[in-house]
Amino acid sequence: MDRFFHRPLPTMTEDPPKQSLKNHLLNLAIGCGTFFLCGLLFTTNTNFPSHRGTHFWPGRAIILNGPQQPLRPSSSSPTFKWQKIFEDFYVYSAYYTQGNSTAEVHAVILGPTKDKGFWQTTDCFCDFRSVARRDNATQQEGVLRRARLERLPEGHADEGRNISAGRLRCRLPPTVGNQSHWDEMTVKCRYVKALTSGTATLSISHLKERRSVPRKMSFAHCGAPIFGGYDRPAALVEFVEYYRLMGVERFFWYPVNVSLRSETVLEHYVRDGVMEVIRWTMPRAVGERVHNFGQLAQIYDCILRTGLEYDYTVNSDLDEFFGTSQFPATFASIVRKGSLDCVVIRSSFMDCDGSHVRDHAQQSGEAVLQTSTVDRRDSYVFATAVRSKYVCRGRYVDVPRIHFVKHFKNSSRAVVVSYPSPEEELILHYRTCNGCIRTTTPESRGMVHRNEMKTNVANVLSKLNFKALKP
Repeated sequence: MDRFFHRPLPTMTEDPPKQSLKNHLLNLAIGCGTFFLCGLLFTTNTNFPSHRGTHFWPGRAIILNGPQQPLRPSSSSPTFKWQKIFEDFYVYSAYYTQGNSTAEVHAVILGPTKDKGFWQTTDCFCDFRSVARRDNATQQEGVLRRARLERLPEGHADEGRNISAGRLRCRLPPTVGNQSHWDEMTVKCRYVKALTSGTATLSISHLKERRSVPRKMSFAHCGAPIFGGYDRPAALVEFVEYYRLMGVERFFWYPVNVSLRSETVLEHYVRDGVMEVIRWTMPRAVGERVHNFGQLAQIYDCILRTGLEYDYTVNSDLDEFFGTSQFPATFASIVRKGSLDCVVIRSSFMDCDGSHVRDHAQQSGEAVLQTSTVDRRDSYVFATAVRSKYVCRGRYVDVPRIHFVKHFKNSSRAVVVSYPSPEEELILHYRTCNGCIRTTTPESRGMVHRNEMKTNVANVLSKLNFKALKP
């Protein structure tokens, strides 16, 4: 081995020393083995860098492109896509949020559900960088922060789902000198147990302009992933127009795959400036290993996306409508003019097998609104943890769930959460449900906007040149 590394180099006039092929291959193998052992020792070293300028372990750097403009106005929301850090570990997006005690950046991730070692022992860092130009020279200013890896509460392992949603929390460092914001954040992670590591760079220039408090009584809607070639354009119009009458200003929807007719509806509302469409595509290797196209990750992304722009974020599916006994029937009334920070509302199935709606649509040649025709529901109301949905101040939400919120951030005052009775508020769930309707009871709260709904929906369908559509 010493001879291999320290043998004097021949001069230009000498012939190279001759050696047998066997010795040559032996020396080559020893050199490669030494290089591998040095690399392994470096990779398994637990002494992570704690200051800028320290070399990190080898890993693949992936650029996660985002816009180069502020998040405000909302039309410039960032564009992200899932990127792989290493096996079964993906990162999607990063947003500024006010943590329990300090400003933080949260990244939306996916990780292995049952591998406790991954969530407990994976070491991650966030390398914040800003590109500063001085004397026509580009310099990288960076600050390294240790990240905290957390799994979001998603309990679908019994369904064979072995990928779960999670988050990376990084404390946001103060800017340097005249710097107004950080341009990008490189996430650097290493899983010692699996001897694997990787990096991903996320653009975070959209964090540079934020309101400390959003405009009061402003509402945004977060829609669940839309998949299965969804082909109910009239239902999309009905949903948007109903929620607009309830007070929603902007819709953030995450289509996976929809029909061309449904796509036409989405494009219409994007052009009108009331909707943002986030193309939600799971990594190929994940597929159905995550629950419902990564719905919990989508909800967390949407809450982070809307939480500092809008006073309240509404979470519900496309067949769920909020019904209230308050007057006027709006989200402002549901949150009692802002006195409630979060309202979690239970759900009940509407008595809608869809047959009378389809028959009427075929006879009249028009789309018939479910909210204007169905006036009975199942007498059974689901428990809070089952099918509930909520409207909450997103900036106070710490850990969301699909059906309710239980954990909130520490704030300057106590967070006020309400669980109203079904007589006060109820999620009206319009879905085909063979055999699940037992006894029924009258339910007319979905009809409260019937007159305005008929006019508004007809106007939209006329603009789109749609006539007979699936309800």
